Amino acid sequence: MDIRIAFDTNNWISFTIGKKLAQLENILLDEYIQTFLCEQIQSEYLEVIKRPKLAKYLSLERVLETLKLMKVTCQWVVLTSPIDTISRDKDDDYLLTLCKDASLDYLVTGDKDLLILESFQETKILNFQDFCTIYEQQITDKE
Repeated sequence: MDIRIAFDTNNWISFTIGKKLAQLENILLDEYIQTFLCEQIQSEYLEVIKRPKLAKYLSLERVLETLKLMKVTCQWVVLTSPIDTISRDKDDDYLLTLCKDASLDYLVTGDKDLLILESFQETKILNFQDFCTIYEQQITDKE
């Protein structure tokens, strides 16, 4: 069974920095994972990587590698569903729209305003470590 998932911008930034989320690449390349992305996540990513405080952690090579992975491994979704403000931060509501429009199983984020929700409709909202635990269990179950 395929897993439908999206990673919030903070996960993509962590992957680019390369210290915590080295496993993300393996997940993205797993044939049983369908990863979804929207313009808002990529735009936020491009905005955040320009912040001076991150410059010392990011190389152009890693940024380009991450953008390529987004392009090659993710299915693009144009957000269309209206969502009333549900999260504590209305700027995060586009992620809930992505959950609905892409029929996600999981939204992986480090954002406390989203994590406190725990779920939205059929989508479980969890951090990367908790998703990795679920993912590793499913791999073990397949063997």
